Amino acid sequence: MKKIALILVAAIFTIACDKHEHIQFGGENGLAFKSNTSSVIILPVTGNTETVDVEITTLSAIERTFDITADVANSTLPAVNYTLGTLTIPANSYQGTIDVTYNDAGLLDLTQYFLKVDIVVPAGIAVLRTGGDSVIITVVKKVLCNDLELTINFDNYGSETSWDVKDETGATVQAGGPYADGGAGTTVVEAFNLADGCYTFTMYDSYGDGLFDGNTTGGFSLDCSIINHGSATGNFGGASAHEFCVNP
Repeated sequence: MKKIALILVAAIFTIACDKHEHIQFGGENGLAFKSNTSSVIILPVTGNTETVDVEITTLSAIERTFDITADVANSTLPAVNYTLGTLTIPANSYQGTIDVTYNDAGLLDLTQYFLKVDIVVPAGIAVLRTGGDSVIITVVKKVLCNDLELTINFDNYGSETSWDVKDETGATVQAGGPYADGGAGTTVVEAFNLADGCYTFTMYDSYGDGLFDGNTTGGFSLDCSIINHGSATGNFGGASAHEFCVNP
């Protein structure tokens, strides 16, 4: 009976220890990126530095650093457009960061690029989950554009066509029209500059049938570089209004 009691005590002790080990956060020495994906918008000319978060399961009284590397074969962001820092885990912390510095040299506007970054995991440290030692960063160059172009394709009644741009206070900052009749199928481009801010662009037709005269279908498009701020074709009624922001 005494032997059975000892066995039961040993079993209970083993189970208790097993539960304790599973709930102890610092039990396994492992690390991983907090997320396997990230994204960044590169500021034109000045560039910017962004951080990527990493988690580790153990504490240390001293700061820890790990090497990282770019997986060039699986990246589309050119090497000249980024500089990798070092993975640093501050003392007494479960979290660390990697600094990545970007520049926009030669990058196309509003085009997605990808940068795959890997942690060089040293011996004795586990990767906490499948793929946890890698992150894929989606990179896009921010477009700064203040020089706008309004392209108008006319129907036969240009005298019915006018437009304006109003700022957030309702003040008119740009305007044009009416135009001459008899220009069905012709195009006019109005170029102007807007300061950073938000606006409302409105194309008007005084007859109320937009840029359509029964035979010719016209239209308009307000653009800045590859950014479209508003467009319409044919019969849009008496007005077509579009809210937009310049370099939000």
